Amino acid sequence: MPYLVYKEMLLAPELAGVLQRFGSQYLEEQASAPRIVWVPKGEKNEGPEVGDYPVSIFKEITPAAPVLLPGADANGAVKYIGKVAGVRVAQEFMGAGRSEAVVVTGLDVSVRLAVDANGVVTSTATSLAATVNGSAAASLLTAYAQGTGAGLAKSSPRVKLRSIATRVALVELHLFADDHDAMTKRPGGLINQLRYALWRAARGSLRIEDAQWSDDPVSQKGAAYILPVNFLLPVLEELPAAQVQTATVTPPPEVV
Repeated sequence: MPYLVYKEMLLAPELAGVLQRFGSQYLEEQASAPRIVWVPKGEKNEGPEVGDYPVSIFKEITPAAPVLLPGADANGAVKYIGKVAGVRVAQEFMGAGRSEAVVVTGLDVSVRLAVDANGVVTSTATSLAATVNGSAAASLLTAYAQGTGAGLAKSSPRVKLRSIATRVALVELHLFADDHDAMTKRPGGLINQLRYALWRAARGSLRIEDAQWSDDPVSQKGAAYILPVNFLLPVLEELPAAQVQTATVTPPPEVV
């Protein structure tokens, strides 16, 4: 996870003009500030943390690996065959009083079921396939009703994952700036800009530890600061169908 965050941080607008490197103790000593060096310090498991996490219902499909989404019976199933790499599809129940619709977001195709005022699905495999094949999604995939096509379609099956532990990856971020003011000033100092970008790139899944000013000789070329960051990644297991429950996961507090 830290390396993926690092790759995203290279594009962070707050850090435009800041040189970043991953995996070495220090950048070459003559490099000019500002710069950030990512120094991995190991990983460990913590936990468990309580919480169930929803899994994406979108299924990736290719010409060689079609996806069959089951219906209420064999005649309500719809087979999807992808035309381009990376396309994903899901059939979704959006609530009562809905007409069939297809929504394309990038390579994700959401096939919305028709539902009457009482919340009963009225889409058949035949009608759903016709709606998909007549929509903008037809350039990404093709839908085929199975059997007679007269059976009712269903929303894609949902599963849940349960967190059984948290994988913690510690990284020390070595920050170098021209002087103390460039490092600490608000709001444009390197420390604050880094925190903003980190929070967004890690989606809040981090824990910042006590930082310290560095007494390394390199710091004589300017101000040097070490910021330890724990990146948090849940270790998950799939819940059996009989144990699937709805849960609310509270986001971590904002970094200040």
